[in-house]
Amino acid sequence: QACWLAQASLGQQFAAPLFPCLRRKKPPKKKAQPSAAQQNGSSSDSKAKSPEAVPKATDARVTQQLRVLEIVGADSGGKGEKYSPRTEGHIKQLSDVLEFFAFSRADIANLVRRCHHDETQIQIAVANIIEDRSNQEASQWEEKKTKKQMKEEKKIQEEQDRIDQEEREREEAKAHAEEEKRVARDRKKAAKEVKEVKEEPEIVKRLKETEDKYLKLEKEMEKKIQQLVVEYTAKQQPLLDERKKMLCVEDGAGEKTGTPALTGFWCKALQNHPAFNDLVREWDEPVLQYLQDMQHSFVDPEDSDKGFNLKLIFAENPYFTNSTLEKEYKTEIENPYCGEQKVLGIKCTQIVWKQGKDVTVEAVAKKVKGGGAKKAKQKKEKEEARPSFFRDFFRDLYPKMELSPDAKEMAMSMQEDEAPYGGEDDDDDEEKDEETLVGQLMQFDFEAGAAVKDDLVPRAIRWYTGEACPDDDDDDDDEEGDEEEDDDDDDDDDDEDSEDDSA
Repeated sequence: QACWLAQASLGQQFAAPLFPCLRRKKPPKKKAQPSAAQQNGSSSDSKAKSPEAVPKATDARVTQQLRVLEIVGADSGGKGEKYSPRTEGHIKQLSDVLEFFAFSRADIANLVRRCHHDETQIQIAVANIIEDRSNQEASQWEEKKTKKQMKEEKKIQEEQDRIDQEEREREEAKAHAEEEKRVARDRKKAAKEVKEVKEEPEIVKRLKETEDKYLKLEKEMEKKIQQLVVEYTAKQQPLLDERKKMLCVEDGAGEKTGTPALTGFWCKALQNHPAFNDLVREWDEPVLQYLQDMQHSFVDPEDSDKGFNLKLIFAENPYFTNSTLEKEYKTEIENPYCGEQKVLGIKCTQIVWKQGKDVTVEAVAKKVKGGGAKKAKQKKEKEEARPSFFRDFFRDLYPKMELSPDAKEMAMSMQEDEAPYGGEDDDDDEEKDEETLVGQLMQFDFEAGAAVKDDLVPRAIRWYTGEACPDDDDDDDDEEGDEEEDDDDDDDDDDEDSEDDSA
C-alpha cells in the first residue's frame, strides 16, 4: 500500500528507485509451444507416411482453426480472456497489489480501460482503492457496542445538547441585553449631540469664554500646588521614617510583631476609621498585627489626577510570604467643571498564603450523601470564601470584568445599603447589570484607598487613639431623644385608654 501511495503521489519515475517492487521488469520470453502434431510427430511418422492419414483440402482449414485455438489457450495460460499487450502489461503490474483486494484479471482490465490506459489516472485509482479498502477493514475491527452502551451514549449526548442549548440561550439573552444598552446609549448620545448643536444665546457664549479663562488660571494654580505637594512630601518623609523606627523598637519581652513598641498599632488605626471598620474582620486582626508601615506615592508626581500607589509593609509572619502588599489606582478627571474623578483600574499584589493559613477562606463541613453510622463518622470539609480585609481590599478591579460570586455579593449588599428609606426598588434596579456593580466596587475601593493616603498615613497616631474619629455623640443624642418622645407618646395613649375605661 505504501509503495502504491508513493507511486500515486510521486509518479513512476521517482517512486520506482525507492521501491524495487514498482520497477518494471521485462516479461520473460515465452517458449514456443509445440503443436499437437509436432508432439506426436515421432510416434505418428508411420501414420503420416501412410496415404490414409493425409487430410483433404477441406480438412486443412479445420486443422488450422484448431491450431489457432491451441495457441491462444496456451498463451492465456488458462486465465480466461486474452487482452492487448498494453493491457496485459498493466495487469501484470497491478496484479501483485490488487489481487490482495480480490481483484481479478477482468476487474483490473476494466479499471485500465476506464482510466484510458493513462498512467497517472491508474495510479490515482489504485491509491483510492487501497485507501477505501483499508478504511473498511479498520471499521470492521471496531468494537461493537451493546444496546445499553448505545443508550447511555445517547443519554449523555442529549444532556450535552441540552446544556449547549441553555448556553446558547444565555448568550443570546446577554447579547440582546447588551444590544438594548447600546441602543439606549446611542439614543442618549444622539440627544446630547442635538442639545449641543442647538444654538446658544450670545450672552451664554461670552460667559463660557470668561469661565474658560478662569479655569485656565485654576489649572496653573493646581500645577503649582502639586509642585509644592511633591516638595513638602519629600520634607515630611523623614518624619514618617522616624515614626516607623519608633514603632519597630523591640523591648525584648513582648511577642514579635510588626510594631513591637505598640502592638497592633495599624490594626487599631484601621478599625477606628469609618472606611475600614466593616472591612477588618476578627480573623484579620492576627495578620494585621505584623503590619509595620503604610506608605503612598503618586503615579505621576507632576499630575496627582492620574492616580496614586499604596504600599503596606509587613514583618516576617506565619501567614504569607509577601513582605509588601501594593495597590495601584489609575484615575483621570471625568468632568473638569466639577472635579469628578473616574477610576480606570485598580491593580493589587497577589497574596501568597502559607499552607493552611489563608484567612480569606473557612473550612465548612461537606454533606455526606446517604445514611448509616459509618458515613456519619466520615467528616469531609471543603473551603469556602468568606469576607476578609485581605480579600475585599486586595482585589483587582477594572471595567467590564466578570465578578466572582463573593465580589458580586459584596456589591449587592452595598446596593441594598444605598436603597432609599421606606421604598422598594424596581425590578430593573434590583437586577443591576454587572457593569454597574463593578463601578460601585471600584468607587468604594477608591474611597478606601484615598482614606489611607489622606488620613491614615499622615495622621496614624490620631486614628489609633481615636482623636481623629468622627464625633457621633450628636447623632446618638438625637436618636435617644426620638426614642424618649416615642415613649412619652405611648404613655399618653395608655393614660387616655385608662380614663376611657373608668368612664
